[in-house]
Amino acid sequence: MEALKRNPRIILLGLLPALALYVLFVVWPILRSFWFGFFDWNGLSQPVFAGLDNFAEIFGDPVFWLSLKNNFLVVIASVLLQIPLGLLAAVLLNGRV
Repeated sequence: MEALKRNPRIILLGLLPALALYVLFVVWPILRSFWFGFFDWNGLSQPVFAGLDNFAEIFGDPVFWLSLKNNFLVVIASVLLQIPLGLLAAVLLNGRV
C-alpha cells in the first residue's frame, strides 16, 4: 500500500484499462455520431457530405423540440424522485431492522 502512495504511475497503470473501455464504448461512439451528423447517409451507400444542413433541419423540427422537452422532464423527475427515495430507503435500512 505504501508503494501506491509513493508512485502514482502504478495508480495510472491500474486506471488505464477502465479508461480504455470508457473511451472505446462511450467517448468514441459519441464523437462518431457527431461526425455522422455532417453526412447524408443511410448506412449502406456512400456517405455524402451535407455540412450543417442536418443540424439546421433538426432544429427546425417540432418533434425534436418535443422529444427534448420530454427528456428534460424525465431527467427532472428522476432527480426529484429517485434520489430522495433512494436516500430515504438508505436511511431506513441503516437503522435497526
